[in-house]
Amino acid sequence: MSGLGSVFKYYSFRKKVLDSFREESIYFSHVDQFNDPFEGRLGIVQAQFDEARENQISILAEYFSGGVIKQLRCNEHNFNKAYDLSRSMVGQSLELPLQDRMGVVCFTSNHAHSDGLRATDSERPELNRLMWSHYASCLAGFCVEFDPVVLLEGFRNLNPGLTHDHFDLQCVQYTEKRFLLDAMDTVERYAIEGGKRADFVHWLEQTTQAYFQKSAAWSYEREVRIVGVDQARKKVKFSASAIKNVFIGYRMQKSKQTQLVALFKSLGVDSFMRVRLAEDSFQLTATPM
Repeated sequence: MSGLGSVFKYYSFRKKVLDSFREESIYFSHVDQFNDPFEGRLGIVQAQFDEARENQISILAEYFSGGVIKQLRCNEHNFNKAYDLSRSMVGQSLELPLQDRMGVVCFTSNHAHSDGLRATDSERPELNRLMWSHYASCLAGFCVEFDPVVLLEGFRNLNPGLTHDHFDLQCVQYTEKRFLLDAMDTVERYAIEGGKRADFVHWLEQTTQAYFQKSAAWSYEREVRIVGVDQARKKVKFSASAIKNVFIGYRMQKSKQTQLVALFKSLGVDSFMRVRLAEDSFQLTATPM
């Protein structure tokens, strides 16, 4: 993504986090580890009975009956049954396998998102008050600034078998209009056609866009994501040269600060900032350590 600039990731001070940095690796989470229950869930359009679907109902009936039923009357009862079976299959055959394949790393940035908002100077990504509270132990944790270009280059160069095609970096779209699938169309394309349709690959790529879409209620995060195919619950090597700055919350214990600074210095990082409460406002400030 051109013009993105730096991306920032918030951390609590935990052994497994420090171990990952020592190994110069980043953990790609499975969506079931996130706090938004809609993560990785595919929206299903609430379709209405339509007599024009007569042929599709018969195709689905033959599929779900294992070929026993060749023709089925087009009525509301049969439509609802076909749709319920299709909706269940979408969850088991598409949604869950996608969740198990897609590993996600979340960052924040001041890039303009789809809602048109950009972080102001007083709400710079590294000084996001809610992010410090929710993801960095209420200023007892830390925040790392990364160069996304160098980060992605490291993913591709330091991990045998992984290429550009394995990773996708995008800003999250904040909206109340979910990406929706028609369950019956989905089963016809995904299961029955078996991927033979010319538009299947494009359709599957569209489906993965659900991983870059969240409710506007989460827009304070100003999230940028890297989604890694087949990387869920895996550590991926990166180059420590991607680290530009480390911001340390003022509430972190002195002994932990010393340990943290020593770790990042061993990785070649030489820029550290302390984040404190402003004395004249409800903002945060950062000063060199």
